[in-house]
Amino acid sequence: MKESEMYSKLSKLFEDNCYIFYNYIIPDKSRREIDMICLEKRAYSEIIAVEVKIKDWKGALRQSFKRLFYVDKCYIALSANYVKYVNLDKINRHGIGLIAVDGHAEIMIEPRKSDKILSWRREMLLNDLVTKINRGGGIL
Repeated sequence: MKESEMYSKLSKLFEDNCYIFYNYIIPDKSRREIDMICLEKRAYSEIIAVEVKIKDWKGALRQSFKRLFYVDKCYIALSANYVKYVNLDKINRHGIGLIAVDGHAEIMIEPRKSDKILSWRREMLLNDLVTKINRGGGIL
């Protein structure tokens, strides 16, 4: 299974309540990419990032930690075959959620709201996402 093949399964977890964007480029000088970003439809209340990997949970953890400065919540999504290798203590320590993906996506650990978020970074993402939605972007 490729990372991109996991997106449709992951989107089913969020599509009822969120606008969804894949391979989202952060609109700052870093130009980092978030595999999947979701903006809650309800008054644009929460921004959720999902970092997708087949098996590299450590790489996903590093990326997810960086996302906590931009988004309200963050998940790591892994192929279900590799979830057993994840150090759950490290994931929990940072408040990052975990999703296992095989025939479908299943939330294994719910994330906590980020205590690292910088309001100006979140606002930058929110403004960019709302602009994209108003132009007809995102999976509705």
